[in-house]
Amino acid sequence: MAKLRSLNDLSETEAQREIASTDAVLFDVDGVLLSDKAVLPGAEATVQKLRALGKQIGFVTNNTLYTLEKIQANLAQFSAQFDEVINPTAALLEYLRKIDFQKDIYMISTSEPKRLVRAAGYNVLEFKDILPEKIEPTLGAVYEAQELSLQRCKNVGLVYLDYDMNCGYGDIQCALNIIKRIDGVQVLSGLNDDEVPGPNGALIGSQFYIDGIERLTQTKAIKMGKPGGVLGELIVSKFNLPTGSRVLMVGDNIHSDIQFGINSGFKTLLVLSGVTKQEQVDQWDAAEELKPDFVGRSIADLHEKIRNM
Repeated sequence: MAKLRSLNDLSETEAQREIASTDAVLFDVDGVLLSDKAVLPGAEATVQKLRALGKQIGFVTNNTLYTLEKIQANLAQFSAQFDEVINPTAALLEYLRKIDFQKDIYMISTSEPKRLVRAAGYNVLEFKDILPEKIEPTLGAVYEAQELSLQRCKNVGLVYLDYDMNCGYGDIQCALNIIKRIDGVQVLSGLNDDEVPGPNGALIGSQFYIDGIERLTQTKAIKMGKPGGVLGELIVSKFNLPTGSRVLMVGDNIHSDIQFGINSGFKTLLVLSGVTKQEQVDQWDAAEELKPDFVGRSIADLHEKIRNM
């Protein structure tokens, strides 16, 4: 069993050698740089130091609730540029462009991803377009809604599943109908975290209904967000990098950030200022292959090692 390497156990020379062999550093946002919009200790200094060293910086978040402009504004203290902010919606739009997608898209998401996809020229359907009224609590009404959804979604070629706190029975049943009964439909997902950080504790994410749709349709969604590989490919292309091995991914979530970095061939740094806590590292019960290259108490540990570079 491989031993986890703590940043504190590295000499300054060793840590600086790692950064010298890195061209781009990617940061998760919540739990790494910010906590409920408050900048975490050492975060601003670390990002600015890496910029001074000539490293490309990316802010990689599964947050699809806010516009990219809003996320950029929240990162103003890090001098974030619009092109440095990357989320699943940005990956989705790039994916659609690459495959020259021409059909309708059925979406379960909050309003912002739908707005952006429509603004890019795609026809988006959601359940309220198909059945504006609530489904009556009878099996007959459910069957009728099922057939109506198939009629109105006959040109759908892609189902996109994202975080939506208002997701209901009709939204999910319509997605199931499309995937099961319309041939050739692609299934993609955005934010599919089990939990999302909140100021008063973790909030329920979208994984529970995305997992249910995947299980009932026996179809695995292509992930546009972390930990999916599509996002990693977009970043390598966007930053014009020859290989992922010269990228460092910094995150606080083993199953989202660290798995994403590993899937993409990036170096990984797990910080314990967010979702993952010290006891989870000490009693490691995740898969062995999900162990990061390095662990730090917070991003401040990295700054302490590189401040004299």
